[in-house]
Formats: sequence, structure tokens, C-alpha cells
Amino acid sequence: MSSSRFRVAIIGGGIGGLSLALAISKGATDIDIDIYESSSTFPESGAGLVLWARILEILGQWGFEEDLKDRSPPANPSAGAAEKKMQYYKGDQAQPVKWGVSEFDLTGLHRGEFLQMFASRIKSTRCQTHFFKKFRSYETLEDGQVAIQFADGTETKCDILIGADGVRSTVRQAMYTKFEQRALAQGQSAEESKKFRFYIPPKWSGELLYRCLVTKEDLQKTHPDHISLKTQLYFTGKSKFLMSYPVMQGRVLNTAVVVCRHDLFGTTYEGPWSATVTAEELLKDFEGWTGEARELVGCMKDISRWAVNYVEPLPTYIDGLVGLLGDSAHAMVTHQASGAGQTVEDSFVLGALLAHPETNKSNLRLVLDVYDAFRRPKAQNVQEKSMTTGKMIMMETLEDVSAEESLKGQVPLERLEKVQKQIKDSYAWTVVSAEGDRQEALKKFENRLKPSLA
Repeated sequence: MSSSRFRVAIIGGGIGGLSLALAISKGATDIDIDIYESSSTFPESGAGLVLWARILEILGQWGFEEDLKDRSPPANPSAGAAEKKMQYYKGDQAQPVKWGVSEFDLTGLHRGEFLQMFASRIKSTRCQTHFFKKFRSYETLEDGQVAIQFADGTETKCDILIGADGVRSTVRQAMYTKFEQRALAQGQSAEESKKFRFYIPPKWSGELLYRCLVTKEDLQKTHPDHISLKTQLYFTGKSKFLMSYPVMQGRVLNTAVVVCRHDLFGTTYEGPWSATVTAEELLKDFEGWTGEARELVGCMKDISRWAVNYVEPLPTYIDGLVGLLGDSAHAMVTHQASGAGQTVEDSFVLGALLAHPETNKSNLRLVLDVYDAFRRPKAQNVQEKSMTTGKMIMMETLEDVSAEESLKGQVPLERLEKVQKQIKDSYAWTVVSAEGDRQEALKKFENRLKPSLA
């Protein structure tokens, strides 16, 4: 094995950690990577996720074409083009009204399957995984390395540390705590210094997400002609929606409900973030809705309810040789279907920068500077789009329409079609190639390297 240029430590063995390890390994074979995961295995919790065209392109570059093909629903020659896209129905009334069709195809995948794809690949890379390693803090040493402390009392060192440990990131907590401490040491007042605390705890979006996997076999037994067996769809209403799309080779419908109180956006959710509820409980939120929406909810079993939390837009993702990636940097609501996708894009760019042939221990800070300057505004733009899109889907931009009026069907189709145009526009970026972003980031890095190489 060739000698190592430098050592990367990644905190978190989820999609962010594994995709970054793979991205680095695809570009270079002389970089050591260590992944530290707090649990006993790679976490596979969650239901479905969506992969847009730009993410599929990245996965194709990483060699996942056959993996995705094996996990996709079988081709349906009888399906028209519209059936391959998301259908929008206003469902909070007795007779549903179709008010739109998505512009672009949607590819659904089970989160566990997605993670397994990465886990199977990193076994053949220069990457080691360490389980039961709960991160506690870090220190930058005088020799330029980063010392990592774990909760079990052990320590290790690396040349660059990446926190990919999710919305409740302890790396983010350590980073922004250090920012506060440094501000105090530099003479800032306690009041000024504590502004950094604002970015540590996740905030509640005001949304509750109910998730369940419904097998097509079970749904067919009770409702053989149900529309969700034929197409991907939203049933939308005022401040809530029900959606479903196929995963696991089309055998299962990833089914999700969102109920929101956006007036509570930015507050702290009181109580456990997750809980199990019954279909009977959830059906109370769908009184007066169309029969097919209530039928699908009625088929949901072992429903998990999640308080959807997000990370405030951060002023920086980096602290010297320490960086944040994925949900630890920009956890967002679900309505651009891009939480996992933005994590993959972080890895696509940062992995390419780290694997660049000119990257070495002396310029790792520059790598993170370029990553932060390039990826942070893009990811935060998607964060904002996600919230705005959710309000459009749940008809909250129709501020003069009450929930009662919507239940009575008193929303003109023309108004909904205008909203649909806005929704389509909000997704336009999802089919633009991400390769241009990667090349632009690399060019910025190379341009900033030139003075040091002269």
C-alpha cells in the first residue's frame, strides 16, 4: 500500500460519513480515512428518500448504476409518462381535485438500502470504521493535527476532522462552543459572545412527520383499485398533506403525512422527537378528506411520528481543520426532497477537493475554506426553498383561504394551478448537473493554490 498523504477522521456513519469516504476513495488511493460511529452499526433508521436527476448523476459517477437499477420498481410499459411523475390532488374535500403533475421524474429509495450501497463499497477502500465511538470534543494541536476526544475516555489524532453526525451534531456543538470561548478570550462581552449558542440546538420547524411503509400486497387486499398503486401522489390540504411513492423494487409504498403549525417555526419542540402512533389517531387529522386519502392512512401500521427539526443557517461550516457536512451543517425540512441529496453534494465537492493531487497537509485549511465558501450558500438556498415549497404544497401561501373553506372545496382551481407553476419552478435546479459545481469548486481551489505554488 502506498504511503498516506494525510488522515481524515469522519464523525458519523450515516449517509454523510459514508458518502464522503467513498467520494475521497474514488478520487485518491493514498488518503487514510477513519469513520467513528457512536452505535454498534451503521444507522439505517428512516423510511424512503428521493433522488433527483443531479443526484443520480453523482451516484452514476460513483458506480451505483446497477445498484439503483436492482432496487427500482420494474418498468411498467402500460404506464403513461404522467404516471412516472408526482400527481397532486387536493384531498381535503369529499371529491378530490387534481391540480398538478410534477415536471420531473422522481426516484424513490429506502434509506436503509441507500446506506447499504455505500457501506458495501467502503469495505474495499482505504477506510476503517470504528463503532461505539461517541465523539465528545476536539482540539487543534501546535503540530497542526487535530486531537479528538471520545466519551469513553480515549483519544486519537487526524489531519482533518469532518462532523457528519446529524441534526443533533456534537461536532457542531463543540465548534460553536469554541467560537464563544474564543470571543470571550478576545475581549468580547458575554452578551456578544453567547450569540454562537444560537446555532447549537436544532429548532422545530412546526411540522410533525408521520412515516410508514405500506406493502402494496396489503393495500391491494383491501383497496385493489387504489390510486397509489398506480402512481406517486400527494393528497394536499390546508397545512397538511399525505404522500406516497414506491420503494424496494416497487413492493412497498413509502407513505408520509405532514401536519404543520408554522406559527411555531423556530421554537423548541417539547417532548420526545419520535413516537409511535396508530392509524386511528392519525385519521382524526383527515376528517372530511377524500375517501382514498383516508383509506391509505387507514392501511398505515407501526407509524412513527417525528418532530421535524432543522439547523439554523450557520455563519460558517468550518473551524480551521474541522468541518461540518450534511445534516450537521444544514438539516432542513423535507419539501425539496433534498436532505440526503444535499449531503451527497457536500461529499461530491469536499471529496473531490480532498482527493485533488495537490492537496496535502499544508493546505487542508484552504480545502475547507473553499468548501465552506462554495457549498454553504448553495445548501442554505435549498434549506430556504424547502420551507417555501412546503408552504406552497400545503396551500399556506393562499393566506385568505381558511381550513374550513378549503374543506368545503372553496378554492378555485385556477389559484391552485398558479401555485403549481411556482412549485415546478422551485424544483428546476434538481435536474441541472452537479458536475459543473464540482469543477467550479476545484477551479477555485486551484486558483487559490497558485500563489503558494509560484
